[in-house]
Amino acid sequence: VFWNWQAPHRPEFLLQYWCLPPFAEEGYFARIMEEFGWYELAHWLKTHNPLDDMIRFILGVLLYYLQMFMMGMPALLLFMAWLWHDTVLSRMWPDLMPREDAHQIFLIDFVIAPSFSRWRHIDVGAKVVYIMLYFYAIMVSLIALYCNFVRQIKQDEPKAFKYLNDFVATMWLFTLFASIVLCTVVLVWIIMGALVNPIALMPYAIMILAIVGMYVTLNGKLTEMKDHVVDSIRSSMDYALQAIFDALVNDPSAAGDIDKDVATLQTLSVQITEWMSQNEKKEQETLLKQSVIQTDVEGFQIKNMDLLRESAEFVTLEGMKKNKILLTDFCPNPSSDKESTVARALQMALEAATIDGTNEVGITKSVAATAADGSEYTKTFAAGAPPIKSVFFAKAIAGSQEVQIQRPGQLSARNQANITALSSQLNLRIGTAKSAINGYILELQRKRQEHRPPFLEKADACAGLFSRIRQERLFNHFIEFEKDGPNGKEKDSCVRQLLHEIQQAEVGDLSVKAASALTTVLDWVKISRNSQAYVLSTLEGAIINRAMDESLSSVHDKSIAYDLCMQVYQLAFSKWDSVYKNDAMQVFVDCGVVEYRYKYWPATKSILQSVLDKNKCFTGDLYPGALVGAVKMLCLPEAKPPPMNDIPAKTYLWYGALVHILKKLGWSDEEMEPAWLGRRWREVTEGTGLFAYEHDDQLIGLVMSLSSGGLWKAAAKGLMFNVGVGGYSGCDVQRDGLEKAAKAAHALMFVDPINLLALAEKAGTWPDYVEDAWRRNSQRAGSLDPTFLPVDRILDFLRDVVYLPVGEVEVKLTPLSAWCTNALDLQWKMGGDKAVWHTIGGSNKRLRGIWLELALVLFKSMDTVPTDLDVYYQALAFQDKTLGKSGGTPWLRLEVLRRWLKEVYYADRRWCTFASFKAITHNLLRCDLPEGPLLTQVFTPCPKDPEDDLGELRRLTDLGGALFTWMGYGLWPAAMEVALTEIMPRGRVQTVALSVLDEEFKALDPEGLGILQPAEAVVLLHRLVAPGLTCEDMTDFVSSRLGMQVPDRELHKYFAMMDVNGDGVLQADEFIPMFVYLTFDFFPHHVLRRLNLSTGKIVAFVLSVLLLLGLLFALITLVIAAFPTGKGVAATLHSSVSGVSAYVAKQSSDKSIGAEDSMANVKKELEAKALMAVVAVLGLSKAVYDNLTRMMGV
Repeated sequence: VFWNWQAPHRPEFLLQYWCLPPFAEEGYFARIMEEFGWYELAHWLKTHNPLDDMIRFILGVLLYYLQMFMMGMPALLLFMAWLWHDTVLSRMWPDLMPREDAHQIFLIDFVIAPSFSRWRHIDVGAKVVYIMLYFYAIMVSLIALYCNFVRQIKQDEPKAFKYLNDFVATMWLFTLFASIVLCTVVLVWIIMGALVNPIALMPYAIMILAIVGMYVTLNGKLTEMKDHVVDSIRSSMDYALQAIFDALVNDPSAAGDIDKDVATLQTLSVQITEWMSQNEKKEQETLLKQSVIQTDVEGFQIKNMDLLRESAEFVTLEGMKKNKILLTDFCPNPSSDKESTVARALQMALEAATIDGTNEVGITKSVAATAADGSEYTKTFAAGAPPIKSVFFAKAIAGSQEVQIQRPGQLSARNQANITALSSQLNLRIGTAKSAINGYILELQRKRQEHRPPFLEKADACAGLFSRIRQERLFNHFIEFEKDGPNGKEKDSCVRQLLHEIQQAEVGDLSVKAASALTTVLDWVKISRNSQAYVLSTLEGAIINRAMDESLSSVHDKSIAYDLCMQVYQLAFSKWDSVYKNDAMQVFVDCGVVEYRYKYWPATKSILQSVLDKNKCFTGDLYPGALVGAVKMLCLPEAKPPPMNDIPAKTYLWYGALVHILKKLGWSDEEMEPAWLGRRWREVTEGTGLFAYEHDDQLIGLVMSLSSGGLWKAAAKGLMFNVGVGGYSGCDVQRDGLEKAAKAAHALMFVDPINLLALAEKAGTWPDYVEDAWRRNSQRAGSLDPTFLPVDRILDFLRDVVYLPVGEVEVKLTPLSAWCTNALDLQWKMGGDKAVWHTIGGSNKRLRGIWLELALVLFKSMDTVPTDLDVYYQALAFQDKTLGKSGGTPWLRLEVLRRWLKEVYYADRRWCTFASFKAITHNLLRCDLPEGPLLTQVFTPCPKDPEDDLGELRRLTDLGGALFTWMGYGLWPAAMEVALTEIMPRGRVQTVALSVLDEEFKALDPEGLGILQPAEAVVLLHRLVAPGLTCEDMTDFVSSRLGMQVPDRELHKYFAMMDVNGDGVLQADEFIPMFVYLTFDFFPHHVLRRLNLSTGKIVAFVLSVLLLLGLLFALITLVIAAFPTGKGVAATLHSSVSGVSAYVAKQSSDKSIGAEDSMANVKKELEAKALMAVVAVLGLSKAVYDNLTRMMGV
C-alpha cells in the first residue's frame, strides 16, 4: 500500500484502495443530496466539492501520521526493550556487574534528566540505541512527508522512491529484529537471574513461566480441537458436495430435457443431410463424371469385386484387368460397417424407386438373346433391386452417425482420467468427483441449450452453410473447366494449378534436394563400410555358400551333384560285370570325378581305395550299390560318414564341381580360362585332382584364393548394385537405346542380388568407361592370368566410375545448396560447365552425372515425381535428344533433369503422387485429413497409372470424385472452424471455442477419420457455442441451481484462481478444483466462526486469558509490595501466591474449553456440531440432508 512506486502516490490513491470510508468517497455528499431531492445543492457540491476535499485532506494527514507510526514502530520497540533491559539489569547489578563499571548509569536516568555529564556515563549500546531512535524518527518523518506531499508538487523519477523504500525496509527489519533479540535476552535474564537472586526475581520468573506454559497449553489444545474440526468439516463437506450434486443430477426433469434435445438435433441432422444432398447434387455428378469411378453400382457387382480381390487371380495381370473401381470402394467407415452402409444405400435406392414408381423388384422381364450357336431366343429373368447411386451412398455414409450428447454418468475416457487424477491431487473421494463431473455435464448441457444460436435450429440454413464451405473450400477446386491454350481449348482445374505451384517449387528446390541425395548416397565412408561388409559377409557368407549348396546338393535337379548321382547309378549297374567288377576305381574316372592319369597316382589311389573299402559289404566284396555309395561318400557332403574320435570325415571336391560353382558365381569364360584354371587346380589339390575339405569355409577359401582374394566382374556388379553406385551402368541408353535400356533396368530391379549369375546376365555388358575403370584398378597374377579387383582397390574403382577424369581446369564453382540444413551438403558445387562437382580431400572432382540409384533417392525425396525407373530413362532420352550422344556423360545431368521436368514431365498435370495430393489438400486447401485414411481409403483404391511401375500415381479427377464419395456430407476441422466463425459472434467465447475445436473434434471422431458427418457436426457446434461455464454461469449455478449462498466477490476470486488457461470459462478439469477450493476454503471459515474455533477467536481467547493472568500477577505484586515485611518473606509470599494463581487460572481455562472431559468425547461432540454447522452454513434441504446422513452413516 505504501510503496507501490509504479502507481500515483497520492493520499487519495492510498485511501481509495486501502482505508477510504464511504463518507469520504468522491461525490458522496452530492449523492446524499440527490436522494433527498436537493438537486441544485448536489450540483453545487459536484462542481465545488469543498467537503470532499476537506475530509480527504484530513484523512491524508491522518494517513501521514499512520505511516510515520508504522515505519517508526520498530525503533520505539527497540527503545522500550532497552529501557526494560536496564530495569532488569539494575536489579541484578550488585551480583552480576563488575565493580569497575559501577560508575556507569542507565539510559532511563539520562531520559529522565538529560545532561552532558550523564551522557558520558551511559553505556555505548545505550548511546547507539538513543542516536538511532532520533535518526530513525527524523528519516521517517522526512520520507513520509516527501512521499505524501512533496512529490505531488515535484514529479521526480520513481528511482528515488525505490531507494527510499529499500532504505526504510532495511532499517525497519533490522530494528524489529534487534527488539525481538533484546526482549528474548531480557526474558532469559529474568529466568536465569531467579537462580542467582531469587529474592528479587523469582516471582517474576514464575510469572513468565506461568504465562508461557498457559499459552502453550491453551494454544495446543485449541489448535488440536480446531484441526480435528477442520478434518471433520472437510469430510462433511466432501459428502455434502456429493449429496448436493446427486440431488441435482437425479432430477428426472434434467434427463427429459436432454432426451428432448437429442431428438431435436437428430431431426435437424437428418434434414440437413437431405438439404445438402440437393444442394450438392450437381457438383457430385460433375466430379464423378470426370472420374472413372462407376456410379450406378448393383449389389451383385460389390460381391463379385470382393470375391475377385480376395482371390489369387487378382494378383495377376488378367485379374487386375477384371477389377472395377466402384462407388462403394470409398467407404469411410471401418470394414465391419461397410456392409451396413451398403445396405442402407440399397434401402434408400429401393425407397426412391418405389416413390418414383420405377421399382421393378420381383417383376419378370424378357429380353432377346443370342445363344452360342448363333440362334436367337428369349431370356426371362426376375428384375433385381435398383442400383446404388452416388447420392444414396453419400446419404448412407452421413446417416451412419447419430446425435450423441453426453449425459450425466456417461463419462468419456478423458473424464475418467481427470476424475482419477484430480481426486488424488485434491484429496477428494472418487464418488464426489464423479458427482461433480456429472453436475458439470448437466449444467453445461443446459447452458448450451440456452446459448444455442437460432441459426442452428434451421436445417436449410445449416445445410447451405455446410455445402457452401465444402464447395468453396475444397470440391470446386477439383472441377475441370475449359480455357484457351496454345493448342486451342483445353481442360484445366484449380487443383492442377495448385499442383503446378508445387511442381515449380520442387524445381526451384531441385538443387537442394540433389545435394541432400548426393550426401546420402555418395558417402565414401559408408560405401567403404558397406563394401567391406559385402565382401566379408554377403559374398563369402551368403553368395558363395548358396552356390555351393545348389551345386553339391543332390536335391537340386540342375546341380552337378544330381547329375553325378544319376550318372553313377547308370554306370554302376550297366558296367558292373564288364568293367567295375574287376576294376572298381574306373567308376570314378568314368563319372568325371578324377582324370585317368590321377587313377594310378599313389595319393589319389589311396583316397579312392579307402572310400571303396568303407562301402564293402560284410563279406568284404563290392557290388554296384557299393560303387554308388563310394562315389557319393567321396563327393557329396550329405553322404559323408559321421566323425570318428571327434575328427570330422573329409569330403572331396572334383574339378567339374569347381567349374560348376564358378559358373554359378557368374565367372566368365575369360576368368575360367582352362589352362590357367587347370594349373591352379593342380596347385591347390597338390597333384591329387581332388580337393579335400572338412567344412564349407575351406571351399569358400578355395574360391577366394582362385581370385587372389579379389572380386571377379560378376561380384563387382553385385557390389555396385549393393552399395547403390553404378549398379545399372550396363543398362546404357546411349548404347542400347531407351526401350532396351529401360527394359533391362526393370528386369535387373527385381533380380535376386544373391544370385550373381542372374545378376551378371541382367546387368549386361559394362559400357566402355566402366571397363576402363576395371582395367585401371584390377590386377592379374601372371601375364596370361585373368584379372580380378583387389579389395583395397574397390573404392578407387567406384570413384573412377563416378567421377569423370579431367585435367587441371579452371571452373567457377558455386554451392549446389547454399541454404542447406546439413553442412555436408556444401561439398557439392555447380560448375560453370553446368556439371556437378565434388569438393573432397582438398580437390574438386567432376561427377559424370546422376546415376539411376541416386535418381531414385532424389525422386523419393520429391513430392511430385514417382520413384519410377522409366522417369529416369525418359529424362536420359531427352538428354540424348537435346545434347546428343556426345553430351559428355552417359549419366543424367542435373540441369537437363530440371529442364526436362519443366518442359516435358510437368506439362501433363493429370497425375500426381500421394505426397502431392497430401500437400494440395493439407497445405493449400487446409483439408487436414489424417494421412492414414487419406492414403488407404481415398488414394489407394483409385485407378493407377498403367505406365507407373510401383503404382504411385493417381489421376486428379479420380481423386476428386473419390474424396467427395468418401467424405459423404462430412466436414473437416478447418471447415468446422469456418462454420463456427460465421455462426458465433466475435468475442471471448468464440476465441475459446476455436481453441478447443480440435479437442472436441477428436472426441467426436474416435475412428480418427478427420471428418464429421452432419449429425456429428451439429453436436460439435452445439458443444462449442458454450465451451465451458463462464463466471456469470457459475454465479447462477451456485446460487440458483445449488442454493449455496456465496458472495459474488468470492466466486469471482475462486473462478479467476481456477481458470488456469485464462480463457474465461471453466472446463471439466477446472470445474472440480474450483468447487473443491470453494467448499473447503470459503465455507469452513464460516463453520469455524460458528463454532468459535476460528483463528481470530482462538487468538482473542488466549490473549484474554494471558492478559487476565498478567493483571492478576500485577495485582499480587502491588499487594505484596504494600506490606512492610522483610524482603525474604515478601519474595516467598510473592512466589507462592503467583504459583497458586497460575494453577487456578489453568484449571479455569481448561474448564472453559471443556478440556476436563476426555478428548475423545470432546472430539465426538465437535464432529456432531461441525456437521450441523455445515448443514446450516450450506443451507441444505431436507432431501439433501437425508442423503448426506445416509452416505455418512450418521
